[in-house]
Amino acid sequence: MERDYLAAALPEPFTILGQRLTPFSLGHLLLLRRFENAFVVPGGKPTLDDLTFAVFVCSQTYEDAEVALKDPDLHQQIEAWAGHLGPFSFTEKAAALESYLVAGSQGPDVNDSGQAHRQPGAPFIHRIRMVLQGRLNYSFTDAMNCPWGLALWDYFGFWEMEGAVKLFSEEDAERIALAKLMRETIGTEEGWQLLPMLRDGELRVERPEGRPDSIPPLNSQPSTLN
Repeated sequence: MERDYLAAALPEPFTILGQRLTPFSLGHLLLLRRFENAFVVPGGKPTLDDLTFAVFVCSQTYEDAEVALKDPDLHQQIEAWAGHLGPFSFTEKAAALESYLVAGSQGPDVNDSGQAHRQPGAPFIHRIRMVLQGRLNYSFTDAMNCPWGLALWDYFGFWEMEGAVKLFSEEDAERIALAKLMRETIGTEEGWQLLPMLRDGELRVERPEGRPDSIPPLNSQPSTLN
């Protein structure tokens, strides 16, 4: 879990179309969604215009990009910049941008099952900004330029402290993997050998190399499940 958090807090740098991108942020996502950029629209089919626009936005801070987008000559400026790029593979650069977006959008694994709550009406992006500024004392600038993955960690981390959700730890993930493996094999002799791993608190999931000659009786292992 800590490794995932650090990757969100200090994202790997990306350079696409000769532009060094800043960490993908809440503000970037807001701007790209506002202009219906196909890279962040579900089911979107990105074009060259989507690619150059996204690189243009994500190579700047939110404030600088917002100012630039108000320039009446913006379209001509982007076209002039794109015209000096030389030949390149659209497929390759689009894949690189998608990798940048995915890497910058990794928040924690969250479980909110069992929590009594109604579906909020406000957009998710807005709710995150509200928590960052209203509960965690981010300034507007800090919130909009916060790496999106880190914003997700801060948002869900806050609600975990409030008791509204639970973040999955590495131990939780291993227990889930073990439970899944048991469900898949519980009808076999191999499945019965996994039971002691849960009873004894052993989290390392390893399939036994050999199978027993017969299925051990239920009382052959001390049970602490109850």
